[in-house]
Amino acid sequence: MSDALRAFEYGDSDQCPKLRKPIFFMQTSTFPQTKTFLAALGHYRTTYATATLRTLEGESDVRAAVRALLTERVRVAVEGGGRGCLLINAATERLPQDQPTGRIVRDVLTANQEAPATLLRAAAERGELSSRHGPETLAAFLVTFLNGLLVASKVTPDARALESLVEVALGTLE
Repeated sequence: MSDALRAFEYGDSDQCPKLRKPIFFMQTSTFPQTKTFLAALGHYRTTYATATLRTLEGESDVRAAVRALLTERVRVAVEGGGRGCLLINAATERLPQDQPTGRIVRDVLTANQEAPATLLRAAAERGELSSRHGPETLAAFLVTFLNGLLVASKVTPDARALESLVEVALGTLE
């Protein structure tokens, strides 16, 4: 990945001064970084779900795996100083009018749901989950909840407060 793309993805405007403008202005069709913006979102598609799966596979118990995933994302979001997540920022600033961004965001969210759905299906087969909600529904809920946590971390960058919400979300796995 180029230094400019890495700087753009992680919000490091010191590494790439041209990227100091808000995402909204950078994602217009006339702004030169449009391809960089879409490339950064596409990079999420190939890396974020893989990282999610790695985190989930690191634990033997489904609840521990989901807790590890959610609390790790809370930690990263809080330590990020409110910069937020490029994917969430793109979705809230550019959708529904920006169709290319919408396609990538949907692809990334689908990939992000597939990773926990795989784990949850295996847990259901082992009898670790109730049949109240299917694995795909639970995975969709957990990804939606995670996206909400990322937004909430911008407003309340307090890991302890956000981690208490993680415990509530884990209740859906019972």
